[in-house]
Amino acid sequence: MYSLKKFKDLNKYTRLSIIIITLGIILRLALVYIYHSSGDACWHLSIARFMADNLKIPLLESLGREVFWEPPVFHIIAAAFYKIFSIFGVVAAEFSMKLVSPIFGSLSLIFTFMIIDKFFGKKIAFYSIIFATFLPINIFYNVISYTESIMTFFVLLCIYLIIKNKYVLGSIAFGISLLSKYNAIFTLPLIIYIMYKNDKSREFFKKFFIFGGITILIFSPWIIRNYIALGNPLWPFFTSVF
Repeated sequence: MYSLKKFKDLNKYTRLSIIIITLGIILRLALVYIYHSSGDACWHLSIARFMADNLKIPLLESLGREVFWEPPVFHIIAAAFYKIFSIFGVVAAEFSMKLVSPIFGSLSLIFTFMIIDKFFGKKIAFYSIIFATFLPINIFYNVISYTESIMTFFVLLCIYLIIKNKYVLGSIAFGISLLSKYNAIFTLPLIIYIMYKNDKSREFFKKFFIFGGITILIFSPWIIRNYIALGNPLWPFFTSVF
């Protein structure tokens, strides 16, 4: 009853946004039951199961494709799900891995609303969350076992933390987003712009270097691993350079 009263006391657009986000979460979880992993998703889940069974990140093992080069955060999280739910049997463990994308995709919807609310207010945040929740390609990447859902979540978490002036935590989140998918680097100009708008004083440069240093510290071990093992820190990209 207390929760219901608290819900009624919220702003109209916040209440409507909560309803839309709830519907979006239900939709994403429901779609998990009717899709079967194939292609890239099947490969990602195979890697995750290998990691759960062997407690190591693969490199040259024959797992149905080339050497494992993808940033590993999605696979580590999926492997953790597999390991935890394996106490209920193999079927439950394999299904649990398919929940990673919808769970992090659903969390991304929440952070999307909070970020847009901070910049533009609750009304625009409400209309934006309708678009984000029901955009077909967003639903697709929030259901299929791809790495984009994890990357998006940590990028949004980074932006939210920076808005809250929590630069250290924000840099950790951005480092993890790079360890989810290299494409996160393309959001860096936006993040720098938000940092600058958040603090135009001399503190901006100090916080920027702290942000960059922590991000590099988190991301560099994977780059070094690829360089040592594969001869290319960004394998399989820029092979003509390296």
